[in-house]
Amino acid sequence: MPRNTIIQRISLFLRTGQLHLLFLEFIVVAVGLFFGFQLDRWYEQRQDTQKIEQYVHRLLADIDVDLSVLERVLDSANYRLRATDMLFDSIDDLTIPGKNPTEYMIAFEQSIYRYNLVTQNATYTELVNTGDMALLPVSIRNGLYEYYGDLAQKSQFNSMRDNVQQESYSRFSGMLLPHQIERGMKRDATVRFSIDEAMAAAKRFRSRQEAIDWIPRLRIVHITEIADSNSITLRAADLKSRLKQY
Repeated sequence: MPRNTIIQRISLFLRTGQLHLLFLEFIVVAVGLFFGFQLDRWYEQRQDTQKIEQYVHRLLADIDVDLSVLERVLDSANYRLRATDMLFDSIDDLTIPGKNPTEYMIAFEQSIYRYNLVTQNATYTELVNTGDMALLPVSIRNGLYEYYGDLAQKSQFNSMRDNVQQESYSRFSGMLLPHQIERGMKRDATVRFSIDEAMAAAKRFRSRQEAIDWIPRLRIVHITEIADSNSITLRAADLKSRLKQY
């Protein structure tokens, strides 16, 4: 209603002494405004609830992918630690290469690799950049900060681990002959190495002091990666539990 019209109506009520009608009109307007505000508030809350549900659904999908990747990372790190331990034990135990020549030969290649953890963070980044993080319950927000904060902290060591891998290439160079390298990079039942090949590789290994000296450092990298992956997995599982409780 235009301002002039409102003033005219008030003046009319005052001149005619119809104050009760003026009061009644004020009540009607106030009630209309109240319900209008309530309707707007309800609509905004409904939109926020829908947005939260969408975010929770996306975050759960992200965490499920991460947990699957973390499982592979742990499997890989444990396998590489066993391969490294086999090489270390073979320095003094000359029978190890002949007991399982294929596994021993593969250990030279597999021990120096690491599985790079790549997580899903698009939804988390969107929450932070848009300010929608404030919409989420405190429990979920805390879980997100703890999980992605842990990931960020542990990723700082990736460059160091990459350097270790590069150094490992150098120190283990020549353990496998050129025609053996492709087979050594595989982990399947089709790969076969003979006892003679394994014993020859063990001889090359024991004569390369720089490779022997590097084994303890390599073990530390794999052990650290296992510990980090276990820690991140626990964070991810905790976050998933909080999301499912919403």
